[in-house]
Amino acid sequence: MYQKSKYYYILICSIVAFSAGLVGSGVNDYFHNEDILENASNLNYFIIPIILGIVTGIYSVFYWKREYRQQKVFKQLKESEYNLRILFENMLDIVCILDNNGNIVNVNNAGLKLYEYSREELLNMNVSELIYEDDLNNSNEHFNKLETDGFYNMYEGRVKTKSGKIIWIQVNSTEYFKDGIKVGSQDIIRDITIKKENEQIMILQNEKLKKLNDTKDKFFSIIAHDLKSPFNSLLGFSKLLNEEFDDYDDTKKKKFFQIIHNGINSTYKLLENLLIWSQTQRGHIVFNLEKVNLYLISNEAIKLTSLFAEKKSIIIKNLISESITIKADKEMLSTIIRNLLSNAVKFTPKGGNIELSSRCISINEKNFTEISIKDNGVGISKELQSQIFEINNKKVSPGTENEKGTGLGLILCKEFIEKHDGKIWVESTEGVGSVFIFTLPVNN
Repeated sequence: MYQKSKYYYILICSIVAFSAGLVGSGVNDYFHNEDILENASNLNYFIIPIILGIVTGIYSVFYWKREYRQQKVFKQLKESEYNLRILFENMLDIVCILDNNGNIVNVNNAGLKLYEYSREELLNMNVSELIYEDDLNNSNEHFNKLETDGFYNMYEGRVKTKSGKIIWIQVNSTEYFKDGIKVGSQDIIRDITIKKENEQIMILQNEKLKKLNDTKDKFFSIIAHDLKSPFNSLLGFSKLLNEEFDDYDDTKKKKFFQIIHNGINSTYKLLENLLIWSQTQRGHIVFNLEKVNLYLISNEAIKLTSLFAEKKSIIIKNLISESITIKADKEMLSTIIRNLLSNAVKFTPKGGNIELSSRCISINEKNFTEISIKDNGVGISKELQSQIFEINNKKVSPGTENEKGTGLGLILCKEFIEKHDGKIWVESTEGVGSVFIFTLPVNN
């Protein structure tokens, strides 16, 4: 097709030029009253038309070549532009072209899909309108870096789509110029939401693993120290009684028996808490909600704690109304109050007072029963208040009578209360006393 077209037009141009030459010669003869036919019989008569046709044919060759080259270049440019447009529109990453004011002047299909806007909507927006409010300051820092350095890489931030969805993106931005003048920037944007979600999962898993390790360390610490210590005491005093029973008077023997009894009781409580705690860690505790009388549950816990309270001449008052009922797991609630009471007795000096009270409160339009256990004991330092409910708390203070403990009881309380969708906290002043407060939802 190419060769045919080329010679076809050259031939046509030559024939037209030759014919024009003949016509021109004939017109010239006519105006000079010469015999056209007589002149035409002379071969020289055709020299000028022939030369004109040849020159025109040669010129047409060069003209055609020039036009062909231009068309070929134009065609290549169109094909290149088309290929670039296809590449631009089909890229998986978002490509966004901004002017110097941050207005969007072009965006590919991936950008339309991510932001959920039409092309017309995006081309009437400033890029700041897409940035999530909390990330505006961070993004402005990178815009400033673009102004000073001409680029920025690996910016990670959040954008808000038309439907309100929050998406994490990573941006690489570079200035671009036209005729040596900066006209804006081109951004390559990648959706990294899944990556960020995976990072968050990894963080949570690491926290969970850390908690499991802390739990394991705490468990071994209790077994290694807090169980070993009372047994050493029991073995020591029982050995004295066994080997030197007749050498001691009844008062001394009674005192030894009392120490042994206290040690056994303390160790039993520790083992009981350890058993319950291990069951919660393995998910073996059955959560059974039922309607219970808060006053009766509190009284039972007071009775179980009264022996140790009486030895320190501590008075425990139950100020909870006898008619208050709540929906809770009876065994868990009993364990919570018993542990908090034991803790209060432990840190209250002789002749002290402990009070149990409750009231109804509303938090964020939800109703709760707030239960308080108040003592006038030694109090807790501000530093320790933020740690006493954590498994990795290494500091466990002895009681006013040097009673030993592990802090496990408070951890159990926290886990059981959170199981009920409640919260626990402490308000305390050193040397004045403490109030342990926990809430349980009314409509569990």
